Amino acid sequence: MACLTKEKGRLYRIHWKFQVRVGPRTGETVEGSLQLGRCTRAAARTRLREIENWEEAVKTGRHLPDTSWDDVFALWVRERELTYTPQSLARAQRVVSLYRRWREARDLPCQTVEQVANRQDLTAWRNHRLDHEAGRKTVANDFATLSALFG
Repeated sequence: MACLTKEKGRLYRIHWKFQVRVGPRTGETVEGSLQLGRCTRAAARTRLREIENWEEAVKTGRHLPDTSWDDVFALWVRERELTYTPQSLARAQRVVSLYRRWREARDLPCQTVEQVANRQDLTAWRNHRLDHEAGRKTVANDFATLSALFG
């Protein structure tokens, strides 16, 4: 978890501490601190969001180039089993399956998360579904599901 603290004047510091859940560093605690120079609160919050995104990537293994997106999806499902309904989890699995088949039909690589979570490809998939397969609301929900998965 990362937090932002204000020091003297317009100086801010970001602290983080979390436990890695996948990959070669599983179980290891990562902690650190970053002193920001003089900046506005908005700029400090932007930097905090970047740190939080990095932290989430390290915790879930998305930063690892050899992490399979099937592994990331399985971890995502395990993390949400207690808060999501079985129907929501089944829908997420269906959406991931649709997206994967679309990628494979176009010979787009899908071995790692970095290849699959490409924003341009997600947008192209959404546009394809709007043009050929589904209604606006269904496609919007499917796109939101993938965005939540790939962050």
